[in-house]
Amino acid sequence: MTTRKPGPVSARTGLFDRTSGNTAIPEPVQEDSKPRIKRTFQIPEDVVLMLNELQLERYRKTGKKPELSELVTEGIRSIAGHDQLVAS
Repeated sequence: MTTRKPGPVSARTGLFDRTSGNTAIPEPVQEDSKPRIKRTFQIPEDVVLMLNELQLERYRKTGKKPELSELVTEGIRSIAGHDQLVAS
């Protein structure tokens, strides 16, 4: 015969919580609340290597590994801002 624990399942602690002393890592909060759209692009291998180097450099500086989409977004915004300055 099994014994049922009182209360809703969502209120119970899991095995990880009970054994780790509540050292669970919280999920990162997204800074940008805008919805993101997934797209696929063909880029040359040298650009992929540059992105990886930028990612590694940023990780070494900040201790946080940025997403490649973050770096691509920064690059595109930089190009758009540069083009607007040149057009003025």
